[in-house]
Amino acid sequence: MKVRTIIRTIEALYGGYVITDGKAWRAKQRVWKMIYGDWEDGYKQMLVLFNAIKAVNTGKHYEYIPKPNASKDGRHYRPVFSTDGTFLIGKYQGILLVATSCDANNKLVPLAFALVEKENNDSWGWFLRLLQIHMVGLGREVGVISDRHQGILNAMREEIEGYAPLHHHWHTQHLAKNLLQKDGVKGNFDLF
Repeated sequence: MKVRTIIRTIEALYGGYVITDGKAWRAKQRVWKMIYGDWEDGYKQMLVLFNAIKAVNTGKHYEYIPKPNASKDGRHYRPVFSTDGTFLIGKYQGILLVATSCDANNKLVPLAFALVEKENNDSWGWFLRLLQIHMVGLGREVGVISDRHQGILNAMREEIEGYAPLHHHWHTQHLAKNLLQKDGVKGNFDLF
């Protein structure tokens, strides 16, 4: 429920009594915590979630690194995957990095995700290195589709001994959006 909706609801229920934005926001946070717990508890439960996912999906791998700048190595998957990052909102800021592919029925399959502090060279390098080691495997070549974020492009140049290079490709949706922003002609977006 949005803060404005909370304010209107209180006003309707209590005969025109209007609360401030801050009071509505604090009430929303308290209710959220009562229902879902707080952010710290949620992050503490991640290992339980990862272990449950791994228990029912044999051969899956996860890495939980509470302090960045340390990682492991080791496995395989499909020859093309898409990557992207998106901002997290809420108390804990950060970036969610995601890699997806398609299965035999052309349904999207999430391959991996990571929560990182920033979308930069280090985070993309770490994420793509783990994908290459754990999802792609030794000697197998794959294509990586992305929005051409500089961190991704730099990570693509990284070579891991025994592993074939990753091959970068444009994500056409991002390319089309760039075309629309540059020329401002909406008809070209659909044609593209």
